[in-house]
Amino acid sequence: MMRKAFPNKMLSIDLGSPDDNFASYATRHGLGWRADCLGDWAKRLESYATRIPSNTTSYRRKKVTGAKNNIADKFTDPLFLSRWEKAPVDFEICNTMDQWAQQPTIYTQQKVEQTFATALKLHASLLNLKSSPIPEKYQPLLNNFLKKIGYRFILNKVKLNSKFRPNSLITITSTWINNGVAPSYNNYPIVWRIVNNKNNVVAYFNTKNNITHWLPAQNSNDKAPIYTQKNSFILPKEIEPGEYNLEVGLVTPHTHNAVISIAINNKNYNKWYSLIRFTIK
Repeated sequence: MMRKAFPNKMLSIDLGSPDDNFASYATRHGLGWRADCLGDWAKRLESYATRIPSNTTSYRRKKVTGAKNNIADKFTDPLFLSRWEKAPVDFEICNTMDQWAQQPTIYTQQKVEQTFATALKLHASLLNLKSSPIPEKYQPLLNNFLKKIGYRFILNKVKLNSKFRPNSLITITSTWINNGVAPSYNNYPIVWRIVNNKNNVVAYFNTKNNITHWLPAQNSNDKAPIYTQKNSFILPKEIEPGEYNLEVGLVTPHTHNAVISIAINNKNYNKWYSLIRFTIK
């Protein structure tokens, strides 16, 4: 019913139900999954999510809902742990990080770092911290975590081939990696643009690439795959001789509105990145 009502939205199933049929049916039909109470060290010194073994596709999950009240269920979706490639994995922490700080012997730096590492290992795109203040002692751990959660696109190389004359062919070859832990589940196509010395855009070059296919490494110790884009366009007939900059943006589809930050050391003009300076003869 939800898929029919919201066919263009990315949906997730909460794993709180004791009936596995709900979660496994949902993930087999394209939904992501969400698990609550990540980092439950105070109750049993281990988050239930850390009990998900890495070497199996069918496992049992235990969640503490009271002092002696355990709910155990078995997920029958054989590809459950790889569904992140097409649909998001979300978590919500137990209590708040402010409450964690009030139990320093339990929520040590090591334990909090392990909680974050668990979310990354399971390819999380979202971690709900319940909008509470972040204790200063945990902030560096959180900052490092935020650089890895979800997608993190890096533009490695860009090469231009052209005679650099009006109405001539220009070919842009670029290599990208996703250094995060999950893909983008919405497409934000690459758009190249040429900007003159007065910072006016003289040409946009749209591409048909789909960044939802840019997966990160399967495991944290693996190298992320390299994705190569080769795009060819015709320079405008009316382009005047002079100096120009090549810029790139990841845009809302069918627009020139750049909306995604790229993890490179480069001047960012409203998420447009200036890359190569060249001369039109």
